[in-house]
Amino acid sequence: QGRRATGYGQERGTGMSRAGRKKKPNNSVIKALLVTVELLLIILVVLLRNGQKTSGSETQQPAESVGSTAVLSQNHAASSADGSFPEDTGMASADDQTGSGSSAGAETVVQNTGASPASDDAGVSALQEGTGSSAESAARRSDYNEETWHLASDMVYTYRHQQEEGASAIAQLLNELKRADPPLGALWEKVMAFWSEVNREGYVLSTLPEDLPRDGSLCFVTLGFQLLPDGEMAPELLERCRTALECLRRYPEAMLLLTGGGTAAVGNPATEADQMAAWFESQGISRERMIIENTSLTTTQNALNSIRILAEQYPQIRSLAIVSSDYHIRLGSLLFQCAAFLREFEEGDPACVVAANASFPTEGSSVFETISVQAQDLWSLMNPTY
Repeated sequence: QGRRATGYGQERGTGMSRAGRKKKPNNSVIKALLVTVELLLIILVVLLRNGQKTSGSETQQPAESVGSTAVLSQNHAASSADGSFPEDTGMASADDQTGSGSSAGAETVVQNTGASPASDDAGVSALQEGTGSSAESAARRSDYNEETWHLASDMVYTYRHQQEEGASAIAQLLNELKRADPPLGALWEKVMAFWSEVNREGYVLSTLPEDLPRDGSLCFVTLGFQLLPDGEMAPELLERCRTALECLRRYPEAMLLLTGGGTAAVGNPATEADQMAAWFESQGISRERMIIENTSLTTTQNALNSIRILAEQYPQIRSLAIVSSDYHIRLGSLLFQCAAFLREFEEGDPACVVAANASFPTEGSSVFETISVQAQDLWSLMNPTY
């Protein structure tokens, strides 16, 4: 401490000799100031070190932070020091898309171009208002500890950046997770396997297979699309509905789940699901065949809310077929299947199976197709906290 005080207190550039300084009379005020400065510096260093130690293990932002970027854990080998994915995907949040300060408009209408929407609801927190018992679900998932949270995040990080090339690393992480927490490891094993499945070549279908159940255990899930300001359905949403209508005619015993909340202009009460329901009724589809989920504003919420409704009110439904635009099928299928896995893990309800899909073809590319969007929305849906 004496050496440090001398070092901080040296007067540089004064030309004063060491002998001269030794002869200078002691000044108690100066000494007290030097000690105070030294203590402040030590405290600052300690605070900085503590901040570095804790930054990698921070939990993701609370559910109320709608439109925020999903926070992923620190990758033990390659991720950034603050625990998030190091690369910026360059995607705007739902708030940025609508300009209204809300997460309405998970899919943005692109007028008169034939192009796919420019961005998704990537990273929007899944457990927002309207998702049911979100507080209880978060509490159940609080069984994650620091080790299991990092193992799960590292699997997501690895698949995001390496896909199938990272299979051996993911398998090793899964084995570690199974040893640390067998039930949680079993859940993530199913999640990672299905994530790989949706990204295989040929997964997105233009027409339905012929071997789906021909009874009420099958349900076609039609994903919503942002309404026009006046509350009318956008052309792309109409095309999704027409695709679903063909499916219903081929499987006349199947149910229809319509999902999407209020995304029209502020003050307009129209919802995507209710507008779709009115259209299907005009096409001769009975309301008894329809299941309405009209509170969600993102694809992640679509999945969580819909799976909860099916588990609580329609337990006979066991097989799902996702109907959407071609660029949205992989993401929608991933989130719905993993929401079903999560429901099974948390509540014990048998998981529905995403057995097929049917898509409406669009032109151009979309960020919905990127692995980065899948990673961020999947992490938001799984919502691991500790």
